Amino acid sequence: KITEPREQLAAFIYAMLRIPKEKITITIKENKAEIQLPVALPPPLIGFLAQKLKDITQLDVVFLSASAA
Repeated sequence: KITEPREQLAAFIYAMLRIPKEKITITIKENKAEIQLPVALPPPLIGFLAQKLKDITQLDVVFLSASAA
């Protein structure tokens, strides 16, 4: 079982989207996680992933757009 929030986030994203951990930037501050992906995702998918990740990690999850990189 993975207990480190950053690893939980990266593992879930890899399992769902097949984006390697090396291409994901995750910043955790207090109880908020900001996730930067190398690709833009449609809003419904972002909402779904953010809710699932919050259920897993208890962190508020925000996806930053690929263009912000």
